[in-house]
Amino acid sequence: DYQGDIYEAIGMMKVGDSASFLIRADSFFLKTARSQSVPEFIEPDAMMYFDIKLLAAESQEAFQAGETERDQEMMDQEQEKLEKYLADNDITIEPYESGLYFIEELEGNGPTPKDGDWIRANFDITLIDGTPVYSTAGTPVEFKYGQKFDTDGFTEGVGMMKNGGKALLIVPSAIGLGKPGRGEIVPPFGTMLYDTEIVDILSADEYAKRQEQVRTEKSKKDEQNAIESARFLQENKTREGITELPSGLQYKIVTEGSGPKPALTDRVSVHYHGTLIDGTIFDSSVDRGTPSSFTVNGVIAGWTEALQLMPVGSKWILYIPSELAYGSNARGDVIEANMALVFEVELLEIVKK
Repeated sequence: DYQGDIYEAIGMMKVGDSASFLIRADSFFLKTARSQSVPEFIEPDAMMYFDIKLLAAESQEAFQAGETERDQEMMDQEQEKLEKYLADNDITIEPYESGLYFIEELEGNGPTPKDGDWIRANFDITLIDGTPVYSTAGTPVEFKYGQKFDTDGFTEGVGMMKNGGKALLIVPSAIGLGKPGRGEIVPPFGTMLYDTEIVDILSADEYAKRQEQVRTEKSKKDEQNAIESARFLQENKTREGITELPSGLQYKIVTEGSGPKPALTDRVSVHYHGTLIDGTIFDSSVDRGTPSSFTVNGVIAGWTEALQLMPVGSKWILYIPSELAYGSNARGDVIEANMALVFEVELLEIVKK
């Protein structure tokens, strides 16, 4: 049912025609665009103007025939590129029945994976022309074999590998991402190369035991972080110039500013230098050379509390308990759970709205 939508308008035209149409907003958004609702900034009965020029039209049968022809042309091009790649790299092995080329570089040890096993693997994915697609960058990815993880070609290739093994998997689009590809990253009918290393193959029981061990070790580390942070703050509050607030936030005034103090919803510009209690740097606008801007209530609780006490122009050192920072959540590769944090903060200005 095209009545009242843009397709009814196009249906009135012939190839080469130009025309202008008025269509109600609710008709366009609800029927043509199939939106759930009309955008709030547009009245449902508002008239929308469309200037249309009909360049071409064809039957569904003709379109599908053309689509099939275009698909075949792209598949032929893929095959040509694959054959050239094989010739250029002196690859003479025959593909498996699926079309997969499996080039083993290091055999590895032990059995190949079975359904239910857990695999940790490193891999670099490129297109056949060398364009990078994805890389684990040395941090192994973990997945359960037998469940859909990546392409069928990758699954088939990994199934032939052993613990510690390395292989190059050449995955044509038929067992890769096919016609859809993947956005702008992988084109339609694109062959992909997987340079793959198996780090671990664990049975379901072995994996469960390892996960329990990881949880136990993390729990111990989290507890140790909490103890060390509490000890640091207990000792720190006795040092000269340190003020402790009822929340547990501690600060030291390095420079006292003379400007106004920001309100909870104000936007501020600051320079800061963040470290762990052992001095490890995890973030620094000072090192980047560019101040940061954000709303006072858009940061961790320790910052929010401190900023409202700081006149513009001030520089303070904040000693923030984990409860006012990231608590039991790790943050990035440096900040672990239950870690107190230290920030040197300079309040540069309250940004005008």
